[in-house]
Amino acid sequence: MLKKLAIGALATGIALSGAGGAFAAEQPKVVDKKVSSNSIASVDVGNGQTDGTLYSISAYRLIPVKASSLSQKSLSVDLWGHSDTKISIYEDSEYGRLLGSWTMSETPKTVSINPSKTYYLRIGVMPYSQNSPWNYVVNWQFK
Repeated sequence: MLKKLAIGALATGIALSGAGGAFAAEQPKVVDKKVSSNSIASVDVGNGQTDGTLYSISAYRLIPVKASSLSQKSLSVDLWGHSDTKISIYEDSEYGRLLGSWTMSETPKTVSINPSKTYYLRIGVMPYSQNSPWNYVVNWQFK
């Protein structure tokens, strides 16, 4: 019963701080969570690579990136992992102009960019997928 209450409260975003040791032992480990652009403290400048796992269809990972030089006019992305993963590139914010969205099998892809702007790589899952863990590795490169 306590486990169902704790998981239900976590799923609805209710904080359980100070609820006692019984709840602390029941909380699942958060591996990859939704992140809004307002809560991101830093932007990855230059090329990079990261990996992770998504645990539900509604989960996603947001990675803000920026060119390291004003001479870099394109951004290439490559996604590996589960075939139902996808990557989208947004300009200026996670709700900004969509430059493209592709499944893993459709990458690598390259888009033209303004090197003075920040771009948001959003890793997600295709909407028709069934709930299961989706592993991914994403690589990005400015040229």
